[in-house]
Amino acid sequence: MLVKIGDCFVEPSEIAMVVDSYDSHVEVKPMICIHLRCGSSHWIHSTMDEAEAALIDAGVMEEPVYDEVPELTDEEDAKAQALFDAGYKYLARDEDGKLFAYKFEPVENQGFYMPGSPAETAERIDRFFDFISPGGCCPIAGLLLPY
Repeated sequence: MLVKIGDCFVEPSEIAMVVDSYDSHVEVKPMICIHLRCGSSHWIHSTMDEAEAALIDAGVMEEPVYDEVPELTDEEDAKAQALFDAGYKYLARDEDGKLFAYKFEPVENQGFYMPGSPAETAERIDRFFDFISPGGCCPIAGLLLPY
């Protein structure tokens, strides 16, 4: 069964990874890169939300279930807002306990996270967000209170 993502059809069982390529500094149509198990990659005009919705509708992945937003200290709230304002979208803690902020969804490999874009470097966060366990990843937007 093929799934339509953007204007392309993809066999979901062949998808190895979907990476968001959105860059807030470049005003182009949003694009994602679909990496296939065979090793090839395809750039598609779409958003991560559209790709996720298509894969959920096809029954390939489940609707994400989010726990309650953890209680943040005032310092953590300010840090999360500053990171978000600087374009960071994710926090991920490696198995060794080091926490990093990423602009693109990071890729997990044996308990350690790598940037989701070849042009990205991660920012080390020396303290804060103790609730993110080793090996865990969290979208920053999910931590911010709606105002």
